[in-house]
Amino acid sequence: MEKRLPQLSQAATPTQRDAMHEQTSAFQSAPRGARLRLTQLAANALQSQPLVLSAGARARVDEERVEQARAAVRPSATGVAGYQQQLENGGTTVPSRNVNAGVQLAVPLYRPLASAGIETARFQFESTSAAKLETGRDLLAALATAYVSAAQFEEETTLLAAERDGLLAQRNLNQRRMQGGAGTLVEVLETAARAELIQAQVRASEGNERSQLAEVTRLANMAVTRVQRLRTEVPGLIVPSSPEVALAMARRENSTLLRLRLAADSARANVKAQQAGTSPTVDLIGSIDRNQFVANGIASQAPSALLGVRVAVPFFTGGLIDSRVREAQAALERVEADVQDAESTLLANITKAYADLDRAREQIKANNAALAIAVSALKATVKAFEAGIRGNIDVLNAQQQTFSGRRESMRAGAAFLLAQIRILALTGLLNLETIARLETALSD
Repeated sequence: MEKRLPQLSQAATPTQRDAMHEQTSAFQSAPRGARLRLTQLAANALQSQPLVLSAGARARVDEERVEQARAAVRPSATGVAGYQQQLENGGTTVPSRNVNAGVQLAVPLYRPLASAGIETARFQFESTSAAKLETGRDLLAALATAYVSAAQFEEETTLLAAERDGLLAQRNLNQRRMQGGAGTLVEVLETAARAELIQAQVRASEGNERSQLAEVTRLANMAVTRVQRLRTEVPGLIVPSSPEVALAMARRENSTLLRLRLAADSARANVKAQQAGTSPTVDLIGSIDRNQFVANGIASQAPSALLGVRVAVPFFTGGLIDSRVREAQAALERVEADVQDAESTLLANITKAYADLDRAREQIKANNAALAIAVSALKATVKAFEAGIRGNIDVLNAQQQTFSGRRESMRAGAAFLLAQIRILALTGLLNLETIARLETALSD
């Protein structure tokens, strides 16, 4: 063993012995930006995220289509002008020219197809507006989830680094004990092996944190290098008290259901619109014209005015209208099936989210109780080790149990918060106000 002591002493130099520790904690010393608040990122995302802007543009497109549909039942006026010149043709035709100008008026009196088209366009616009709301809430849910996950991995990295530092300190202690003849090489090696394992977990946790920060940056549409930290206290409950209450609220507020229901209304209106294609149309028409006719150098003027009613009846369309009606009915059946599927999926998701919430709450209680026992056991084991009653492996196991308990308790708190985010999104309650309430579970 004496032949191997110099290698251990060399490994214990500041340059080589702590290289592992320095690499792992390098991210902590690297310059990082300020901790950006979740509410700040959420507000910026709703204002600048391309997905939200695209949804808003689609809503404006459909809003203009409503105006276009309404224009079909409004009066219209058209100015007309013409010029015609007749050249000589073998002496049989007198050369002449004709100039006319006027205004033509049309007042729709009965256009069932156009009126039904207005309803179709209006419901489509409301559906697109609901889709915009759905996009915003989905964005907030994804952003809040990624944000809390980033905070969780940062906290996990901190806890793992603390566990690693404890193992390194224990390794150094074992080295000194071995040099004094009280310890063994096995104790040093087993402690160093556990430190290396924890170091690998630290690196993995750092990678997970960077991945979540990249997702937060993408969703918030601004650079994010640090997020708020998770509080050690149990997050408060800000969701409906039971799955039944949440489901009743979701049936009224869930943006996906709202969008699909409006899409179904639009499809029903479209069926009526296509059926109206066989109906006659009645328009009040009128015109005011002024003609100037010149023949053989003699000019004459003939003003005229016209007022009447025009009726158009489609007798035969080659089966086009019937085909369009069947197409619209099939589209309606598809959307109604989508509504039923969305309702059943919503029920399942809410039930699962509340099960996750209850499980996380129970895990918090159990982990906190187990952690208190583990901390007490660690203190007793360290004292016994110092007294020579317990061995190094006992200390390592007690340390592992304590730090594992801390990580599990932190993970349960994060899971409790993530379950609430999911419930708020499903019930349609996730907005900037509830985001601000969620932020109370975080600290700067």
